[in-house]
Amino acid sequence: MIKNNKKIELILVILFIQFFSVLNNYSQDIDNELIKVKLVEHLIEVKQLKDGNAKSLINNIYLLKIIDRTLFNKKGNEIYIFGVNSTHRPTYFLLKNENKLKILNAFNELKTYEEVVCFLKNQNFKKDKNLEYLKRVLNILESNYLNAIYLDDSLLKTNWFSW
Repeated sequence: MIKNNKKIELILVILFIQFFSVLNNYSQDIDNELIKVKLVEHLIEVKQLKDGNAKSLINNIYLLKIIDRTLFNKKGNEIYIFGVNSTHRPTYFLLKNENKLKILNAFNELKTYEEVVCFLKNQNFKKDKNLEYLKRVLNILESNYLNAIYLDDSLLKTNWFSW
């Protein structure tokens, strides 16, 4: 009987851990959705998406870490890329610092690079990681430049928001 009680306790502990893991993932999805709505609103503002209900358009965009292309994580400071799921569309940058997010202008190369350098100076990343960030940012800026067909003044905006 004692063995069965220990088995039951172990099963209950495992179920308890799994339950809270699911809750944690669910709350992260809610935060991700709110952030993606803000990103969609930005992409509508810079005419990369047609005007519409931002929530209905969130499946049309991506939001990934710039280094390893993994999904958004509420924890830690990071540089993300986002944009419309389509070819020959610009890639935008999102800086996550604490609980603040900053969208960088994808078409003001020097300002974007300066912002990234300032961001990296305030982090405790190793030198090789900083260099990898800078290399990736430069590659994306170059790609944006080469793929740019039409620019207008609405692309020259930088937006801050918090959640």
